[in-house]
Amino acid sequence: MVRFTLRDGRRDASIRMEMSGREKVQEIRETVEEYWGDRRVMLVNNYVLLDTSKSIGESIDEDDIVDVIPYIG
Repeated sequence: MVRFTLRDGRRDASIRMEMSGREKVQEIRETVEEYWGDRRVMLVNNYVLLDTSKSIGESIDEDDIVDVIPYIG
């Protein structure tokens, strides 16, 4: 299990999450869609855009902060 914080600066809100390291980063995006209703977002960890096809364990370390950034394009 990987514990991390999902942060949305536009709303000044965050969620503490715990997910299996084997799950895909895409699962985090789906959580953002369900919880905040945002459909077009990017996930950034330490200034690095996360690849939604990679696993959470490959992309996120324990206690990281993952930022939700609106996609403008």
